Amino acid sequence: MSPLFRVRDALRARPLSLAELCVVTGLDADSTALALAHWRRRKSVRRIFALGPSTNPASSCASRCTACSGRAGNDASAQAPAPARYVWVDRNQTQT
Repeated sequence: MSPLFRVRDALRARPLSLAELCVVTGLDADSTALALAHWRRRKSVRRIFALGPSTNPASSCASRCTACSGRAGNDASAQAPAPARYVWVDRNQTQT
């Protein structure tokens, strides 16, 4: 199956990050990125951002605010943003 259609089918199932797409499709990162770029140019894929485990704005780990200056989670990975995910855009959906 074509890399374009592998990426399309994977994203139709659920939103995925670039790393997850590589694993699911079995493609290397460059091929996956090229397929994503193709579908984004055609406006079939949209990039979405995850806030992390919590959507509470008071949570510095989720919103990356400076309220606790990084003391909430002394681990640097706790402060890292969640990776961007990509979602397939259904043409039949009404867009807002």
